[in-house]
Amino acid sequence: MTRLLRRHVGAIRHSGIDRVSLEYGRWTRERGGHLCLRRPTGLRHLSAPAWDRLLLGGLQPGPARHSNLSRTALLLRSLVFRRPIPRGATVLVTTHSWLGHRTAWNWLNRRGCRVVVFIHDLIPVQFPEYSHPREKRLHTLRMRHTLQHAKGIIVNSHCTEGALRRFAGEHGLTAPPILVNPLGHDLP
Repeated sequence: MTRLLRRHVGAIRHSGIDRVSLEYGRWTRERGGHLCLRRPTGLRHLSAPAWDRLLLGGLQPGPARHSNLSRTALLLRSLVFRRPIPRGATVLVTTHSWLGHRTAWNWLNRRGCRVVVFIHDLIPVQFPEYSHPREKRLHTLRMRHTLQHAKGIIVNSHCTEGALRRFAGEHGLTAPPILVNPLGHDLP
């Protein structure tokens, strides 16, 4: 939820990645799971009802709907100490925001957490001309860390699965189990 919170507090338009993260967040909460936020000291629970209301209920396409005051209050509450996620927890990561941070992976590994990562695509690696110049290097690092540390990976298509397996082979890495799970849609 780190990326969603950062974009929400900053009144930044929500992207396709954010919409997928939002739906996985709702799915998790509906099943009694916890949302978490990455802090420099590790992953922390976001369990207050306000988080559900502001993050999961309040995110709509376009700029954030809340006033600057409520966004600031939300940010301040995110900086307050929250309990860390439990040792041995299973963590579903739906965005690439922190996948390139070795310290986050080390913290999760020390706590015995099982991390499953949703990979949206490898576009910054495959087609760097469509990304910010630094994104190829950053996304390469994210994919390397994910392949080295994740216990499982979810991808949205066989195309993404193939790209990830090729990337793993090109970098001498072995992919953990990969599940192809196409994104849902609402049809009339």
